[in-house]
Amino acid sequence: MTRSTLVDPFESPWRFHLQNGNDMTFTNAVGFTREVFFQLGEEISKIIQIDETKAKRNAYDILGLTLQHLVNCNQHKDLQQIFGRCPASISDDLYIGLDALLDVCRSDPRCAIEWPTPTKMEECSTLIYNKWGVKNCFGFMDGVYWPMYAPTTVEDQQQFYNGWKGDYTVTNVLVFLPDGTICHANFNQPGSLHDSTLAQPAYRNLLDLSKTPAKFRLLADSAFNACGNKILKPFKQGQRLSKNSGARKRQLLRNAIVIQARQAAEWGMRALQSVFRRLSHKLKFDKTYNKHLIELVLRLYNLRTRTMDRNQIKTVYKSVLEVVQEDINNGDYELDVDYLHQQVDVDIEQKYN
Repeated sequence: MTRSTLVDPFESPWRFHLQNGNDMTFTNAVGFTREVFFQLGEEISKIIQIDETKAKRNAYDILGLTLQHLVNCNQHKDLQQIFGRCPASISDDLYIGLDALLDVCRSDPRCAIEWPTPTKMEECSTLIYNKWGVKNCFGFMDGVYWPMYAPTTVEDQQQFYNGWKGDYTVTNVLVFLPDGTICHANFNQPGSLHDSTLAQPAYRNLLDLSKTPAKFRLLADSAFNACGNKILKPFKQGQRLSKNSGARKRQLLRNAIVIQARQAAEWGMRALQSVFRRLSHKLKFDKTYNKHLIELVLRLYNLRTRTMDRNQIKTVYKSVLEVVQEDINNGDYELDVDYLHQQVDVDIEQKYN
C-alpha cells in the first residue's frame, strides 16, 4: 500500500475504535478489555517517547498494532489499512512494540510465570481433589509444538525437524494450575526433542524439596517419566494390567480418572492458541525473535487469565471452589468420592464389557 491509497492515521479505523470501542470490541480486536489495554498503554508510553504531532502515532497506537499482530494474525497489508500507515512504518513499530510490551510484561506481577509456593500448591491440590478425588496433584503438564519455516543450515534442519509432525517446529512444555495460569514454561526448543527431555527443569523443581514438598505432584500424559512418582499419568498403550479382575478394574478406574483430570492441560493449550493466533502460523527461523515472541505471548496469556474469566480451566475450577465454599458455609460439606468412583466405574463397564 502506498501513502496515497491510505487514510490519514488520525482518521483511521483503529483511531475510531480506540475512541469509541467498548470491552467486547476491544477483546475481539486486541484480546483484552479496554481497562487493561489502557493500563498497558500507560506503561508503554513511559518507555516509548513519541511526538504525536510529527509521527501521527502514539504509544497506544503501537500497542494496538502489536496486539492485533499477535491476536488476529493480520497480514501487513491489512494492518496498513487499519492503522493508515505505510509498510516501513508498520514493520518498524512492530519490533518497537514487541520489545516494549515484553519489558512491561516482565515487570507486571499479573504476567508472572513462577513456580507456586507450598501454600498455593495446597490450594490447587484441594481444588483438583474436590473435582476428581485425585490426591496431592497441584497442576497439569503437557507439551505443544508450533510450526516454523525451514532453517537455512543442515544442522539446524536436523535439530528443528519434528518427525512426528512431519514439519519444522519449536517444542514447548507448559505447566498449568487450576486457576488457568501458566506456572512453568520451557519454550522455543528444537522440534526434534521429546517432551520428557524438555520436562527436565520441571522434574528438578518437583524433586527439590525446598520448592515442592514431598507429597505434591503433577498430572501429565504418558509421554512423561514418572520422576519418582512425582508425575501421575495414565497407562501407555499396550501396558500390562493385573490378571486379577478386581485389581484390573481398580487400575482401569484410576486410569480413567487420571485421563479426565489431565484434560485441563488441553484446555489451557486451546485457550492459549485460540486467542493468540500468531502461534498457529509458521514462525520465522529466528531463535532470538521466537524466544521473545513466545515469552511475550505466555506472559500476556497469564495477564488475560488473571484479569478475565474467559478460560476453561479457570471457569471449571472456579465453579468447584464456589460449590465447596457454599457447602462449607452451610456446614454440610463432604466430598462424595465414592459416588465419583461409581460414575467412572459405570463408564468403564460400558467400555470394557
